[in-house]
Amino acid sequence: MADVLETRLRHAQTEKLAPIDLISTLASDEWRRRRLLRQMSPAPDATANRLIVPEYADFRLSRAAFSESPRRPFLIGVSS
Repeated sequence: MADVLETRLRHAQTEKLAPIDLISTLASDEWRRRRLLRQMSPAPDATANRLIVPEYADFRLSRAAFSESPRRPFLIGVSS
């Protein structure tokens, strides 16, 4: 917005624009500039937010996952 402020001020003075029209013109310029920047920026990578899981990862549940941990007696002994 600061880039075009001087130009728009001169334009407003020569055209005798009302202050609200000057502000409207500046806002319109900024909206157009941001829209152009958004169009020119590269599209986000679709895989950027995906969780990368190694091929060897096995998420199947087994009975061992729900059974008592073999280290539990050791942990109970250490904690007391």
